[in-house]
Amino acid sequence: MQEQAFGQNSVGTSQFYMFRCVIAMAHADHIITEEEQDYVMGFIEKLPFTPEQKLTLFADLEDKQDVATLLSHINEPKYRGQIVYFSRLLAYKDGNLHPKEEELLQYFYAAISDNVDIEGIRASVNEEIQRELILEEIERDSARPEKGFSGLLDRFMLFCGIDLMDE
Repeated sequence: MQEQAFGQNSVGTSQFYMFRCVIAMAHADHIITEEEQDYVMGFIEKLPFTPEQKLTLFADLEDKQDVATLLSHINEPKYRGQIVYFSRLLAYKDGNLHPKEEELLQYFYAAISDNVDIEGIRASVNEEIQRELILEEIERDSARPEKGFSGLLDRFMLFCGIDLMDE
């Protein structure tokens, strides 16, 4: 019986292509070691790949694929981010980081970092922190109305950034 990681029922497109990119890392130094092959076989056995997906992964072990083409199929940020992690693990499986493996890791990192709006992410995080702080303050401040329409209105206005009780 196949062991399934994290209770997954299937492997979606982004995750499948992420693992294809990891296999491409095995080809970076033109030598697929036994440790690297065992690593790849481990995730093929543990994840619920379809028979067609498994055939593709086995074929990828035989023939190097174009990573730019593979990356173009990974649309979920979660799996784009995991490429570097799993590829780095594979690159060090033989105890040696080959310069070509390091080059491919840098390519993956640049590819997943491309078009990321860092300032937008920071602004979004700061907004969320401010909302959480306001909600926490509401809970602590006993002078604020807690029940009924007054409490609801007060919380809503604070959420919008307006403190009705501000002097």
